[in-house]
Amino acid sequence: METVHRCAAAGSVDCVAKLRYNGGGINVKTCICDKCGKEIEIDVQEEVIDRDKDGKEISEQFFVCPECGQRYTVFICDQFMRQKIAARKRLERMPMNYDPKLDTALVKEMQKHFKRLKKRYDRS
Repeated sequence: METVHRCAAAGSVDCVAKLRYNGGGINVKTCICDKCGKEIEIDVQEEVIDRDKDGKEISEQFFVCPECGQRYTVFICDQFMRQKIAARKRLERMPMNYDPKLDTALVKEMQKHFKRLKKRYDRS
């Protein structure tokens, strides 16, 4: 069984990610590389790309097409993002007080900041 998802965070709106059940109880994520057109397994890696003024790590999660080397940035995490992730987790832990408007606002802040980080670190 296959489920297709648009994968805008993975570097391109055209990258279509698929979840495929491989028979061993594991969902395998794949996408079609925008550059070479090959279907590739998404193997997310992480590396520290910088440090902020306080010395805290700024890390990038990404995957690379093994055919052509095209790199897809999935996420860039700095202190701002860590704080927003923690805030969303706190919201999720309090279902009685869950505020969908606050959650949506946090997501929008994170998306906006992610775009700035991608621009700053030249990850288009």
